[in-house]
Amino acid sequence: MQKIIIDGYNLLHADPELKRTVRADLRGARRGLVRRLKGYLESKNVRLTVVFDGRGGLTDVNVEIPGRLQVLYSAAGQSADELILHILEEARNPREYMVVTSDVADIGRVASSMGVKVLPSTDFLSRIGPGPSGGAGGRASEDADDVEYWLGRFDRDRDNDKEP
Repeated sequence: MQKIIIDGYNLLHADPELKRTVRADLRGARRGLVRRLKGYLESKNVRLTVVFDGRGGLTDVNVEIPGRLQVLYSAAGQSADELILHILEEARNPREYMVVTSDVADIGRVASSMGVKVLPSTDFLSRIGPGPSGGAGGRASEDADDVEYWLGRFDRDRDNDKEP
């Protein structure tokens, strides 16, 4: 199984639709990216680790799909790049990994020197295809979830309004 480490914010900012969402709703943009990656995993035999720069100084590990998709946040004082390089340094065989980043000259150069394949974020986006909305971010599926929720709520309220 191929192991791919993704510089989360690099990939997020490489996607035009998600990039527009970042300012207004950073958390939603991260969720949109993770949702898109889940869709990619449905047809691939890979393990994805998405690394974001720290969240409130805490390291947070969120396993989205056990053994296939995890989300990491770097610790206080540590960048996502440093965490990615730490993962590669601790790996038994770094050559099993691919790093997805827009920082090809920085982290890409170091990872390449370890025998790791480096793929620019834009190239990875073209591999995984458009998001559920036809663009990249996946807002359409979130809207559909909202519609289903409210339709269910209104139906329940309507049922409760009926006289016995």
